[in-house]
Parts: sequence; structure tokens; C-alpha cells
Amino acid sequence: MSMDVLIKTIKDPSYFVGVKVNASADVSFVALLKEVNDYYNDSQMFKAILSNPKEGMRCIVSIPPLWHRAKVDTVLVSTNGFQVRCSLVDEMSTVVVSANRVFVTPEWVWEVPAQVIHFALHGVRPMRLVTDYVKDEVLFGSEDTMCWSASAIKWFKNYVAKSQGKVEVKVMEINEENIHFVKLFMVDNITGSQICLNEILVKNKFAVNTIDSLVKNVQGETQTRNTMKTKCVTQNGHLNK
Repeated sequence: MSMDVLIKTIKDPSYFVGVKVNASADVSFVALLKEVNDYYNDSQMFKAILSNPKEGMRCIVSIPPLWHRAKVDTVLVSTNGFQVRCSLVDEMSTVVVSANRVFVTPEWVWEVPAQVIHFALHGVRPMRLVTDYVKDEVLFGSEDTMCWSASAIKWFKNYVAKSQGKVEVKVMEINEENIHFVKLFMVDNITGSQICLNEILVKNKFAVNTIDSLVKNVQGETQTRNTMKTKCVTQNGHLNK
């Protein structure tokens, strides 16, 4: 499944956040958005203000002329009364509104998943260069690590920024936490051709291909077993039993 995405926030290549854009937006979400706004704009419909907002509560926030699905982040006290800071779950933004603009939501409002999606690059793991001093020589090698280097994160952010955050992703896997593992594509500004950032990270030694690593591990284990088997062969060519 492929979709056009606007990346809003990047922690590292294993955790970045974006929203679907244009034709990639779910038809079901567009329909729900219209239904939500029709419902809350209808003066005949009963709408209850969220009387005791607490962190994590789901709600609907009125930001004229539209209504937005949200979650409560915190409640603030000001000279103008209670203020509520909310995260708009479909837009990757935060607002502070007066408490009387935060409303209870019926269950049907949440039938479509939030449009803000957490992503991670598929098939790659971070890699860093290590220096080994041996006999007054500096040897450069690489090793797998669970943490992305500062240079890899900076490179990834800068590359995504070239497209103003607008990219295409191909979803390869979705885990139980709803993190979408993807191949990320964008158009190269110089050549005009489509490039895959997963592959370029590996090419530039910022990451290692996990599939290649798995193959190498299997090959290494096979070679080790074959070596051990060979050592068990006697001079007459028969295996020791």
C-alpha cells in the first residue's frame, strides 16, 4: 500500500510522524469529517461540554468554523478561567482553547483511526563507524547499533526537508503499536528521478540492511556448521560417530 504523506516531525529514521495528504486521505475519514461537522453544527443535536477534562481524554474541539477530533494534554488555570491544551489527532498540531469549547464525543466519532501516523523505515538498522587503534594504525569499521548517530539523523532530516516534507511511502508492515514500517520515496531535485531513502542510508553507511544482515548470519552459521562437520571427518574420509 502506497500513500502520499506530509512529514511533520522527525525524531530519527526509526520514528517520524506524518499525515496523509491529497488523494491519499481515506475516503472514510473525509466522510467522517463531514459527518462530525454536520452533527456539531446542527443546533438541534445535543452536545455536552466536557465538564471535567483530564489528560488523555478524547474530545471534540470547536475552532470556528470547523470541529476537530482531539485529545486533552493538560488543563491550565488562567485569569480568564480554565484553558485546555489539546492535540488535534488528525492534524499534528496543538491548540489552547477555553474549557467551554471542548466537547464530549460519541463513540462513532472514533470509528476511523487518527490520521496522524507514526512511521519507521523498513528493513534498515542504524550503523556507526568505529575506530580501532592497532599498531599505530587507525582502522575504520562498522558495527550495528540500536541508536542512530547524530550525523545520520541530521542527514535524514535535511534530505526530507528538500521535499518540504512531502514524500511517498510504501507500507511494508504495521505492528501492534500501529507503527507503519515503510520504504520512503522522494524525487531528487537534481536528477528528477525517484529515490528510496532506505537504500541511500545504507549506501552512505548510516544504516545496515537488515535483510542482508540476516542472510549473512545464516550463511555464517552454515559455514560454521560445515567447518565443524569437516573437522569430524577422519583421514579415510568417513565421519566419526
